[in-house]
Amino acid sequence: MGTVYPGRLLDLSSGGAFVETAQSLTCGDRLFIIFKAHSRKKVIYLNLQAKVVYTGRFLQGFGNFYGFGARFVHLSHEDILKLHRVLENSDGFPEKKFELIP
Repeated sequence: MGTVYPGRLLDLSSGGAFVETAQSLTCGDRLFIIFKAHSRKKVIYLNLQAKVVYTGRFLQGFGNFYGFGARFVHLSHEDILKLHRVLENSDGFPEKKFELIP
């Protein structure tokens, strides 16, 4: 298993995610976006393989941050169902991190 880096999940959709992070990534990098979410008082764990499609430095309020946009790849049917459940009923994303594939 690869190294785990902290990140903050800022946007999530059925096709991908946008993550704020201090880790420098390159377009084409493959990684797992791992997080726990609450859906209808139930905890759902997701471990989604993704490919970085853009990176950059972004302006938010009075500060800058680094982040990346990733497209989900090779999702299982179960992962797709879990992701849709989270998107439809999410109370937020309290724990977020991403893991680079070595």
